[in-house]
Amino acid sequence: MGIDSSEVRSLSASLGEIPDKSLKKVRQATEVTARKTKDSWKGKLAGGKYLPHLSRAVSYELKGHIGIGGVKLSAEIGVEKGSAQGPLAVFDEFGSINNAGTSNGANSLVENVDDFVKGLEKAMEPDL
Repeated sequence: MGIDSSEVRSLSASLGEIPDKSLKKVRQATEVTARKTKDSWKGKLAGGKYLPHLSRAVSYELKGHIGIGGVKLSAEIGVEKGSAQGPLAVFDEFGSINNAGTSNGANSLVENVDDFVKGLEKAMEPDL
């Protein structure tokens, strides 16, 4: 599975030119998409037969800042390795020698890319 990130990269390149009043909306678009991706991934994992608690390990974290010097913001969506079944997430996502991976995390991200792009485009619209 491949993820076409060309639209996101194009928008990311133009974020340096975003008006200050739109910076809060950029952060909001990033956080909303991270939360939706996390929730989608958790939903796919909930009630799993072999890793019933893995959904509890999925989280997201916003990193960076918005302010002088522009936008330096990222969202990390993933599994907390210190949780009960967190270290086993690699087997669910990518599989093992005996089992195919589910790609639940990657699929959840793909499901939310269009919404993220729309959120960034909306953040860059001038206020009327």
